[in-house]
Amino acid sequence: MILTIFGEGLRVVYYLLMMYYLIIVMYTICTWIESLYYTKLFSALRTIVSPFTKLCSGRLVVGGGFDLGYMLGLIVFYFLLNVLRNISYMI
Repeated sequence: MILTIFGEGLRVVYYLLMMYYLIIVMYTICTWIESLYYTKLFSALRTIVSPFTKLCSGRLVVGGGFDLGYMLGLIVFYFLLNVLRNISYMI
């Protein structure tokens, strides 16, 4: 019984983090469209995603100022999401 409740709690956390991951992806796509920089949607997305970008940016800089830390952060975040999902369904 307790493990079932714990598994359900992990699934709720998984779905919340998956929504955050999708918001990060939406923010990334919006950064490619220059006309969206000054919209309220982009400002709200930037506010929500800023903790993740501060955590990942500048960690893995390749020549020419090209930053791969953000992409690596997305890959690691998605991997951890899958691990969390698998654990929640095993319980």
